[in-house]
Amino acid sequence: MKIKDLPQDVPLTGVRFVYPGDGRPYYWVSQWQKGVWGKKDMGDGRIWPLFCDDLKEALAWEVVP
Repeated sequence: MKIKDLPQDVPLTGVRFVYPGDGRPYYWVSQWQKGVWGKKDMGDGRIWPLFCDDLKEALAWEVVP
């Protein structure tokens, strides 16, 4: 399932997805115009910038359990 296939009433915060830039899973924390802030582990305080040319590209990223 891709992020765009999630029901519209589901908040993206906390959704686990695979970032195609490195093939690793991350949790969605927030977003900005050119990417997503993601965490590798929800218990970790660090967040990682996950870049894309347009935020709409992130809608095609795969959701993982």
